[in-house]
Order: sequence, then C-alpha cells, then structure tokens
Amino acid sequence: MRTALLACLLSIFTATAAASAPLSRSEPLAALLGDRLGVVLVHDHGSGAWRTSDPTAAKRRHAPFSSFKIWNTLAGLEAGVLTDPTTFIAWDRERFPRESLFVKAWAADHRLRSAFRNSVVWYYQVVAERVGAARMQGFIDRVGYGNRDLSGGITRFWLGSSLRISPLEQVQRLDALLTGRLDVAPAHVAVLEDIALAERRGDCRLFGKTGGGPAKADRSLWLGWYVGWLRCGARLTTFASFLEAADFAEIREARRGLAVAALETLGYLPAE
Repeated sequence: MRTALLACLLSIFTATAAASAPLSRSEPLAALLGDRLGVVLVHDHGSGAWRTSDPTAAKRRHAPFSSFKIWNTLAGLEAGVLTDPTTFIAWDRERFPRESLFVKAWAADHRLRSAFRNSVVWYYQVVAERVGAARMQGFIDRVGYGNRDLSGGITRFWLGSSLRISPLEQVQRLDALLTGRLDVAPAHVAVLEDIALAERRGDCRLFGKTGGGPAKADRSLWLGWYVGWLRCGARLTTFASFLEAADFAEIREARRGLAVAALETLGYLPAE
C-alpha cells in the first residue's frame, strides 16, 4: 500500500512539474532545428535556466526506443541482473537469428559496456526479461518514467509500444537521478556514467544515449532521440533532442549532432 501511494504521489508530482517547468523558447536553438520536425531542450543546473526550440513540442510524449537503455540499465543493476560494465550475456542465435538483426554489431556475444554503446536490442530484452514484469513496473513507478505503461510486453514496451515520454520528462528524470533525488544506488549511477561516457573535451565529459525507430507500421515515419548530460567540472547540464523524419538516415547522425550543437551554441560545451 505504501509503495503504491508513493508511486501515485510521484506521478502527480511529475505531471505537475512537467506542466510548470519554466520553459523559454530559444531563438538560437530554434535556428539549429531549422525546418526539421522535432525539438531540443537544455537545462542548466547552475542557473536553473531551461531553454528549448519549442516549449510545446518539448512536452509531447513519444516512444523512447533505445534511449530507455539508460533506465533499463539501472533497473538491471537495481535488481541484481547486471553487476558492472563487464556483465556478459551470450547471443542466442536461434532466438535472435542474424537475418533479423539489422545492425551487424548485434550478431555477437556482448557485455554491458558494448551492449550500451552498440545499442544492442536483444541484450536489453534479455535484461528486461530477467528483471521481470513486476520488478520492472516497480522500478518505473519508483523513478516516475513517462506514462509508466508496460502493457506492451516485457521485451517490447519501450520499442514503439506502450511506454511514452516527452523530451521534458526525459530531462526531468535525468535531473532527479543525477542530483540524488531518486531511490537509486549511487554505485549504480556510477556504472551508468562509466558506460554512457560519449566524449571528452577539456574538463567536460559528455554522456548520452541514442534511441530511434519507426513510429508507423509502414515505416513512413521515424523517430530519433539523443538524451544525456554534460559535466564540466562541477557544472551539470542535462539535455534531450528529438527528431522526426520519413527516412531514418535523415536523423541517424542528426539527433546527436543537434544536441551537441545546442550545448555549443549556449556555451556549455567548448567547440572542437
């Protein structure tokens, strides 16, 4: 009963915070987006400033696809299914035949570090199965992730199925995680930061995770995410970019490029 009450209160708090976040339209960020469909959002923890290319689009929910691997990783660590970046899972060739894996790197055994960096879907499907529906639901309720709807099935709910989250909520959940406001072990956050490190520039470290997939069964519309955070010394900045296009090739590199350009434009990340 207590857990259910806490989950309910967290849901109300999350919805209220999302509705009242002081988002302001940034013309430089809007210019970066140009005529592309999507949004980029940046939160500076030092000043408290929120900047986005489109406040309305920042609150619109979408399937997270592999950007959910941030949270699937934490769920696995919290449940003891994963232990550290070397956690090994063998590739099941019968269940996940090579012909069905559209990314070459997926057709191999993987450890957590390589599975995260190569966005290996089957690895995280196995992790989710081992966590189990009840523990996964409990974790998602606890951290207040999006609409918390896992009805699409334990191996599919984040892959264009039932789970939905907005760019604003993506950033808010990272804010809560990285400032210690969620009931997640600091050691598990440290493992996440280890595997999510994407780039170093001077004293800045960029962490992030891509996500993407078809929004329609006929694959006429594709979604792409890049969600993460930037640490420059003691300064923390969180961000999310989201793009839509008729062809995934149009957003494969652009989703990360948009987020990085936003951080550079706002002066948080030094240009290369």
